[in-house]
Amino acid sequence: MKEARAEKPFSIISEPIEESALGLKHPPQVFPTPVILLLLAEEPAHGYALFKKMCELGVYAEGTDASVVYPALRLLKDEDLVTTELIDEGAGPPRKVYHITPEGRITLARMSEHLGRMSKAIGYFQKRYKSIGPTLKGTRPESGSDKHDNGRKRA
Repeated sequence: MKEARAEKPFSIISEPIEESALGLKHPPQVFPTPVILLLLAEEPAHGYALFKKMCELGVYAEGTDASVVYPALRLLKDEDLVTTELIDEGAGPPRKVYHITPEGRITLARMSEHLGRMSKAIGYFQKRYKSIGPTLKGTRPESGSDKHDNGRKRA
């Protein structure tokens, strides 16, 4: 299992979260944006190529529709973090190739700093959790209980 994560370092993002974990049915989609900027900082690419790279990294699960990347690209373009250029590759219609802008590089640096701080916070959380973790075994909510009631009593 660890080998798969080494090949797909962001696979945790696309792994299904049990309904009881975090109280969500779907993982939060906050991570694709810095990955898109990182990939574009490495080299310009068209949307489908970015999507394929993100799948290879595990950002999106197998079977995800490629169209999921385009709303994020539009938002990045609206924020002037990326620009586009139409490239005629000969076969088919011209492709829209995305380039990171100088402002996009600044934003990527800020995101990297933020993710670094989050990583430290997660490490701290994990250390604290491990100190009490063994006492929490078997404390998950029972199947069928209201996992989202935030401690409220039901009538």
